[in-house]
Amino acid sequence: MVRALVIVVALTATAGAQSAKLFEEGRALAKDGKWSEACDKFAQSLELERAPGTLLNYGDCQEHLGHVALAWRLFDEAAQADTNVERSKFARQRADAVLLKVGTIVVKLATPNAPGLALSVAGRIAKPAAEVRELVDAGEVVVEVSAPNMQPIRKAERASGGTTIVVEIPALEPIKRVETQTTTERRPSRVVAAYTLAGIGGASLVTGVVLGIVASAQYHQQFTLGNCTEGSPPPCNIDGYNKLESAITLANVGTVVGVAGALLIGAGAVVFFTAPRDVVVAPIATPQSAGLAVVGRF
Repeated sequence: MVRALVIVVALTATAGAQSAKLFEEGRALAKDGKWSEACDKFAQSLELERAPGTLLNYGDCQEHLGHVALAWRLFDEAAQADTNVERSKFARQRADAVLLKVGTIVVKLATPNAPGLALSVAGRIAKPAAEVRELVDAGEVVVEVSAPNMQPIRKAERASGGTTIVVEIPALEPIKRVETQTTTERRPSRVVAAYTLAGIGGASLVTGVVLGIVASAQYHQQFTLGNCTEGSPPPCNIDGYNKLESAITLANVGTVVGVAGALLIGAGAVVFFTAPRDVVVAPIATPQSAGLAVVGRF
């Protein structure tokens, strides 16, 4: 037990010595006007020992860097923590002087007790309450409020020294969720190709039928006109013979065109029914959901 106590005392003394060393390094840098480097040293010193003198010097350093709200908090802490009456009074004077340079923001939360509610003022986490008062640097101040499964709220206001800004945050609303259903659709490019083949095939088939009808009419007309008589082959005069030959040729062309049309229709059917399917994710319209369809190819 005694040995453990000796170890704790030794560690405390070591931490204290290291803190004092960092403090002196910070003081030296501050004298040279190297405020950023000095602040780093004071911050490291405070991590080891939160001494009132270090708080006071760190606050002075932050004020020189323009972080007056942080400087006020450090001066205020130093004033409350220091048992030395004179130094405590000096720290309080520094805190009061800084007040003229900072702005005050009052955040009013409509639902401060909402489960998991988180509040951030000018990048600093604050404890949620019906009314939260924070000192901030002059300039744009961002207030952010969030909670699980709720729509976050972000408001930006501009603060200036010696002024007070009130920001009212209404009750957070639940996040709208989009319900979807998954279906499949044939690949559009393949569907267009199938329709094109079927369209050309259909036109060709109709053309073939029309040519066949015209050829048949021309063929039988020769018997009506008396250019040919029944027989096998039918005897015809010169004009009738030529017209019969023309009708037969036209009929053959119609047959070829019609058969080609039928084949194209068949090819279009094959292309359509063998087309790959794309997965389509579409929203289901509900009073609580809204969104856009998302199409993906897999």
